[in-house]
Amino acid sequence: MLKVNKILFLMLFISVTLSSCKQNLQSYLIEDGWIIKEYRYNQEDLTPLLSINLINFNKSNKCDIPFLNGYDNNKDFNTEWYFDKEKSIINIKSNNHFFNGKFELCLKKDYELKKVYMVLKSDSIYIKAYKGIGINRGFDKKLPIKECEN
Repeated sequence: MLKVNKILFLMLFISVTLSSCKQNLQSYLIEDGWIIKEYRYNQEDLTPLLSINLINFNKSNKCDIPFLNGYDNNKDFNTEWYFDKEKSIINIKSNNHFFNGKFELCLKKDYELKKVYMVLKSDSIYIKAYKGIGINRGFDKKLPIKECEN
């Protein structure tokens, strides 16, 4: 009986450890600065209007987002983000309607640049962003999040 308990404990420990490693890899990939290469709102390319082409997902669930030049009332310094790993959805809560909402998330490796990029899509917003400046973190790993189709 003692041997069975040890085996069950070991199996439970291994499954919790592997699950935690996957979550850590997801956090490792998402939490960081992402360079926005393309930003579309209602299918209109507004990339040139971004105050800075960077979105940063912090570990504390805070999110630093750019504002759009030429538009009023779109600065928000209290933006939060949450990741639903089961649905591969990032929920960005912001007073800036240009970034507020639930986004389908997918990741893909760009083998030419040797970087990971993300695509965030909602009904009205499309964002394509590359993992940080000069950082190819996660490129050598299997992506634990839904892979982008194109």
